[in-house]
Amino acid sequence: MDKNFLRLMEPAMPFYFAAFALLAGAGYFFNLWLGVAGTVLFLVTLLVYLLVRSRRRKRFARYMETSLLNSDTLSSRSMLTFPLPMTVVRTVSGEVIWCNQSFKDLTSESGQIFGVRLETLVPGFELRWLTGGSTVCPYDVNYGGKIFTVFGTTFDERSRRSEDEDMVILYWQDKTELLTLKRGIEDKNVICAEIVFDNYDEAMTTFSDSRKSEIQAAVEKELSAWAAPAGGILRKVDRDRFLFVFEEKYFKIFAEEKFSIRKRLQQNPVTSEAAATLSIGIGRDGDTLRDNMENARLALDMALSRGGDQVVVRSRLSFDFYGSGGSEYEKRTKVKARIMANVLAGLIRDASGIYIMGHSYADNDALGAAVGMVCAGRKFGKKTRIVIDRENNNVGPMLAMLGKNEEYENVFITPEEALVESDAGSLLIVVDTNRPQYVESPQVLESFVRVAVIDHHRRAADYIENAAVNIHEPSASSACEIVVELLQYLVKPGEILKCEAVAMLAGITLDTKSFTLKTGVRTFDAASFLRRIGADMVEVKLLFQNDFANYLKRGELIRHTIFYERAYAIVKSPEQVDNAVAAQAADELLSVAGVRASFVIFPMNNQIRISARSLGEINVQLILERLGGGGHLTTAGCQITGSTPDKVYTLLTEAIDNYNAQT
Repeated sequence: MDKNFLRLMEPAMPFYFAAFALLAGAGYFFNLWLGVAGTVLFLVTLLVYLLVRSRRRKRFARYMETSLLNSDTLSSRSMLTFPLPMTVVRTVSGEVIWCNQSFKDLTSESGQIFGVRLETLVPGFELRWLTGGSTVCPYDVNYGGKIFTVFGTTFDERSRRSEDEDMVILYWQDKTELLTLKRGIEDKNVICAEIVFDNYDEAMTTFSDSRKSEIQAAVEKELSAWAAPAGGILRKVDRDRFLFVFEEKYFKIFAEEKFSIRKRLQQNPVTSEAAATLSIGIGRDGDTLRDNMENARLALDMALSRGGDQVVVRSRLSFDFYGSGGSEYEKRTKVKARIMANVLAGLIRDASGIYIMGHSYADNDALGAAVGMVCAGRKFGKKTRIVIDRENNNVGPMLAMLGKNEEYENVFITPEEALVESDAGSLLIVVDTNRPQYVESPQVLESFVRVAVIDHHRRAADYIENAAVNIHEPSASSACEIVVELLQYLVKPGEILKCEAVAMLAGITLDTKSFTLKTGVRTFDAASFLRRIGADMVEVKLLFQNDFANYLKRGELIRHTIFYERAYAIVKSPEQVDNAVAAQAADELLSVAGVRASFVIFPMNNQIRISARSLGEINVQLILERLGGGGHLTTAGCQITGSTPDKVYTLLTEAIDNYNAQT
């Protein structure tokens, strides 16, 4: 700033006028006429000052227009007539020192803009983005009932004398009309939804023909009433399938009501009697209508693979889930098992070698399923290996049992050995997980061209894609149960070793909590098959025995239990424990009266892990899915890196609150 500009700055006149008023008032104590004269003189002086100040401000504005804003690229006249609103603002204080008429028209305080902080005029607006080197405000700015993109530029460096004198020019581009038009176009985008009557076959086998027609008509009536407000197209494409096409603007309404069609069916006396449920896959955010149809198909596959009775929305980059609080429907058939077994047999037959891998920190179900696949590989004469970390696992007793058999002398290898041994013709079979980050070695998974997946956990958004065969049965109690069904079509009963039968029965026993949770007819069929070929429950029991030290650790964990909202028992372990001990503590807490779900939070190898269990009324998989975990309705787990037990406890309680709010 130069001296001419400084002479235009106003002195601290309020102080002088206050002193003048006090002197005029004091005159009344000495002489009435002296006081009157002083008062008149004060008022005349104040009036003259206000007139001079008004003229001074106009001179200041003209000075800014003709002198300060004169640069190499812009003339003062062009700035005055510039079509966009403009302001000149101090960088440090944010004080407005000039604006053009376009900016004045945006506010009712146009006469008092100069000297006012921009943040006062536009609440929440900051200049840190400009001082950080950017020339465009990273967020839209709402001002005067409009939405702006704000551009900024600083004055020439040579015009600055000190840091606190830096000034910036802001250009306000009105994008309200553009956003309104864009929003209108987006609202007209077409969304595709595929709808399936989940338990159509089950509902239609136990009722008379007239009752079947009544149930089907009730489902269609409720579905039509729910879809009608959207003004879309709802068409029945098969006896248990519907196609629903509607505009994007109605999606938000459906999402806010959490797709109330599910509650409609529960409240309808006809459909509730038949336990009718729907799975809905919605595709949106695609470039074409074909993309949205493909997204809808993928979303429906995801919904069915997670047990049905839910809505899954597939957008360009993610899945969103609504519902899925109930148990999975058992839809497996002997025919499907035979078909899957034939497909898997073809892959094994064509492979140069078989490698089997479960999830990290393998448990009895993962290793038992892998052992079953070793039996299948041996049947076809293929070199078969199980990829496992022999130091970090929860299957020490089972490994010791299998190691006593000569067939398993060279079966167990490390991930590093698998990377060296395998070739382009090898087949990798992943068991007891469908998430790439949870496998024993993600590097091994990425190195194989052909992959088969055998799993019973509800599918998450980040599942293993492009598998040659994906045998995914969320209604199964365990991966071992699926493998046993496949083995009945792959090998003869006499070709299954007794130790292998014991291992698979131990896997089923583990995931069903000794046949008390998540058991179906097929579960007992698989167990009886294993029993007939030599599996002994006494030997299974021996595999679950713990040493006394772990027994004491489990009791110590339970001692740290915190009851959250009475129904949730949460343990924060102060020290590292084994996965098996944490899982046993979670199981034990379910025997406490009033506890419907239990969670054990414990540190393990630079991670904070959660082992969760429930009796079925609460879906622990949905709770831990919010924290990046997964699992089943009654059994779930989670791994969080870079946190502490206290922070994870806070995240867990928030996830529980969100779950309770949505159910």
